Amino acid sequence: MLKIIHDALAELAGRRTGATLETTPRTTLKTGRNPIPSVGDQIVDLLRDHPKVSRRTIADHLGNISADGVKYHLNQLKIAGRIRHQGSTRG
Repeated sequence: MLKIIHDALAELAGRRTGATLETTPRTTLKTGRNPIPSVGDQIVDLLRDHPKVSRRTIADHLGNISADGVKYHLNQLKIAGRIRHQGSTRG
């Protein structure tokens, strides 16, 4: 049933645009490092340069994320083993 639906959609798409749902080597993007660094990468870079920076300062620096968003990404980076906490948790 799904194959029938898929084929029907492919046929419709081909009629409307002349395109197909298939990719070709010419149109397939090459995989590699994304030129835009992820939020996690930006946080790691900032922590490398300023290890004692606060979540609020990170959020202000990135501009498109809240302090709670930074907290989420820091936790994900800890889980992934990309960062670890050193020293006291109190300033």
